[in-house]
Amino acid sequence: MSPTPRRICVLASGRGTNLQALLDAIKQDQLDAQVVAVVSHTPTALALERARRYGIPAHFISIPKKHENRDEWDSRLADLVASSSPDLVYLLGWMRILGPSFIRRFPDSTRPGQSRILNLHPALPGDLPGTDAILRAHAEAEAGKRAHTGVMVHVVTAEVDVGPTVAVETLVIEPNTPLDDLEQAVHALEHRLVVEAVRLFFGDRPA
Repeated sequence: MSPTPRRICVLASGRGTNLQALLDAIKQDQLDAQVVAVVSHTPTALALERARRYGIPAHFISIPKKHENRDEWDSRLADLVASSSPDLVYLLGWMRILGPSFIRRFPDSTRPGQSRILNLHPALPGDLPGTDAILRAHAEAEAGKRAHTGVMVHVVTAEVDVGPTVAVETLVIEPNTPLDDLEQAVHALEHRLVVEAVRLFFGDRPA
């Protein structure tokens, strides 16, 4: 283990099951990192409660106020995230689009032009961007238009769910798979990939 584990700030909107997978891997010494803060725009997000259980600073940030424009809110969020001095900003079920002004605050010093922000998305690169990707994949499979889906972790850019891929894995959708079963299979894949992506992201750079 490194004397200075990588510092991760997690942004999450909901239950935080992928955050939990990250925390479990760290606790079991499978990942040389530490979650230094969790941020959510949902005051009741279980992700915040998971953070508190581990003694991790848990921050609620209200959604944009009536007098705020997009850049002002992005700046407020960026200030909060930057206060934890993260080596990596990790979007794990974060349901708000981040604007260019936020992304520019977290450049990757080892990869010019890229950010040090990663996003987990339950689809393959270039496929099913935006929300409800699992539901849409299932509907297409039911209509006979799709036989597979997947999960990816990618570097965040100004475009939604587009950016250099860090980790990706394909999942076959068997005929007549119930939606609940597909969701469970995708989530299990997510829990593996969120950990592997951190290893891959930091694997080629010095501590």
